[in-house]
Amino acid sequence: MERWGRAILQAGKNPFTLDEIVRLQRILIEDTRFVHAGLRPDGIFLGERDHNGDPLPEFIGARPDDLTDLMGGLLEAKTAACARTALIRF
Repeated sequence: MERWGRAILQAGKNPFTLDEIVRLQRILIEDTRFVHAGLRPDGIFLGERDHNGDPLPEFIGARPDDLTDLMGGLLEAKTAACARTALIRF
């Protein structure tokens, strides 16, 4: 809970970039011995496995190779939305 509070207090103080997202992630996850910080290098699914150990996914995440472009699009959308909001205020 303390780490979450620290991350929330710091969020928004720096420009919204991938480096800033990773910095906030490192505040939340101090011990990275078992968790990779930054964009994940592996595939992911949420779900269960059948009796043979095969996945029964309920959600399949984006391919790791696509994450950089997807995050770039998210950051561009945020920048565009902020620019439109600033124009509306004036």
